[in-house]
Amino acid sequence: MLWLLIASAGLGNAQSTNLTFVYVHGFGGEKADPQFCVNMREFLAEAKVPACVANYPWDSVEVDVLKAGASWRESERRADEESQRFAATVIEKYEQSQTPYVLVGFSVGSRVVLGALEARKGQLKSLQGVYFLGSAMTKDTSLSKNVLPPGMRIINYHSPLRDKVHKTAFSFMSGLPAGGEVGYDDAAVFKNYAVSCTHAYKGAGVHIDYSQLAVAIGYIELFKKGIIIPGRLNFNLGSRVGEGDVWWNKVLQV
Repeated sequence: MLWLLIASAGLGNAQSTNLTFVYVHGFGGEKADPQFCVNMREFLAEAKVPACVANYPWDSVEVDVLKAGASWRESERRADEESQRFAATVIEKYEQSQTPYVLVGFSVGSRVVLGALEARKGQLKSLQGVYFLGSAMTKDTSLSKNVLPPGMRIINYHSPLRDKVHKTAFSFMSGLPAGGEVGYDDAAVFKNYAVSCTHAYKGAGVHIDYSQLAVAIGYIELFKKGIIIPGRLNFNLGSRVGEGDVWWNKVLQV
């Protein structure tokens, strides 16, 4: 089995595209400019690809450390409500305009995306891909409707070792592991890839969070449209790799 390991972007003569990446953030209130969107915009600008990045800001509840459990339950409730608006204002917009688009849901934001797909009537025509990052739903969650384009599955990047939030808080609250920790059971709907990411944004250094998968997702979706962006080699500082290949991000089977 081969895996595509994404390197950093190089400057290339890429084709133009009207593709739009739609990002749905997770727990912690309304986020105006998530790091994932920043990373994706920088990648597209460097690669000279005029694709769009759209953040979907929604009130996912501010974290109250004294009432963390109640805050989380409220966040799930709001995600379910928000999914109806997301379906009407985002999915229908791109479907009606026949604009190719990609949905990316982080943490409880994946619940918004899945709920919106459930609300859809009829198969989606312009949807190019769906990605879940550290998805905060129990591993037995699935999609009951056949709305995805033929052959498409939701790509679920889950972190079995590094995601301490799911390992502790989510399992305690829900009784089952999160799909963002162990993967989803329904292989007909989800394609699970194990990554080595933390749940919260940590910035550069040894802590790699899900926002840094923006470049990989950008590469994959542009490649699917026939846009090839040359890679670039950089020197790495000599260092030991802890625990072997569990530090690698497996982003695409080829």
